[in-house]
Amino acid sequence: MAEPSPADRPASVRRFAWAAATVYGALYFLPLPHDAIPGTEALARLSRPLWDALVDLLAAGTRASVEELGRPSDGSDSAYELHRCLAALLLALVGGAAAAMFGRGRRALERWAVEAAQLYLTLSMLTYGFAKVFHTQFPPLALDQLSERYGDLAPQAILWNFMSHSTSYNWITGGVEVIAGILVLWPRTRLLGAALAVAVMTNVLALDIGYEVPVRLYAGHLLLLALAVTLLDGRRLVDFFLRGRATAAPVLPQPRRPGLDRGARATLLLVAVLVNLHHRREERARFGLDAAPSALVGVYRAETDAPFSRLVINRYGVAVWFDHDGARLERDHAVDEAAGALQPRDPSDVAYAFERVDGGLVLRAPDGVTRRL
Repeated sequence: MAEPSPADRPASVRRFAWAAATVYGALYFLPLPHDAIPGTEALARLSRPLWDALVDLLAAGTRASVEELGRPSDGSDSAYELHRCLAALLLALVGGAAAAMFGRGRRALERWAVEAAQLYLTLSMLTYGFAKVFHTQFPPLALDQLSERYGDLAPQAILWNFMSHSTSYNWITGGVEVIAGILVLWPRTRLLGAALAVAVMTNVLALDIGYEVPVRLYAGHLLLLALAVTLLDGRRLVDFFLRGRATAAPVLPQPRRPGLDRGARATLLLVAVLVNLHHRREERARFGLDAAPSALVGVYRAETDAPFSRLVINRYGVAVWFDHDGARLERDHAVDEAAGALQPRDPSDVAYAFERVDGGLVLRAPDGVTRRL
């Protein structure tokens, strides 16, 4: 094969960059990790064995198994996810090189890549935005959370308590995410939506880093995606903000059937919004956010000779135990109000029968020991 001429090299480099970025983004982000589009969970399950094989191959030098590296469900900052990113990067470099040498139709590739990035940002911003607006990502503080000592809290718990405290702050931050997701989908408002997404994700990533939330890798990728979409107008931004020059309006693509293009975007947006609203409603029902709290909710203090100082039952039907120093014990029970029982979440723990007496509780252990709270 003949060497590319000097005039062709910039085009080859650009084609390589676009192809490599597109392949990496597709491998990292897809299938969608959200519930924004039904059926994507099945695609994720189908792709898992392939990723396991690639991660296992890359980790062969460390002699670590896939299980030891931590599955994706263990948190996106796991060693598994880092190896998956490396595998995606290597495949992207191969794909970019192939596109640079043999590829044609660079314009079509760029347009499809941009539209895919816009759609993914839209789905991501809508998913997390509606989760904040409907208070399902950070539900109202439960009584056991309010009973914990501040010094005992992990950094992530401090952040969650901070976010859960204010409904209005969730509305504002979630509303900005929803607006960014809507704007970034349309060519005329793409830059504004992407810029809002950059601002939002910068704040999210800073919080994740500062409070040790184990999704920094994913948040960083979303920020890079928003930056990439913003930098599509990079020359105009430099002219306006750094050079003080007037900028021309962007040249928008003119498909043969613009009505269909707008209609497709509107349909995708409508479906994403409706699916999100449905899932958020289901989550509120599952968490019991719209239901009146049970009459059992409260703080029940134990006798001095008990192995615990108090039992706290929260609005979510969970019984939490605290020791005599005020620290939370590593044991939770689910409250079965109909059966009058506290069922352990840890199979090695014991269940308790309970009954309400004079506004308090009487607990009965399997060995017959009875305690009045």
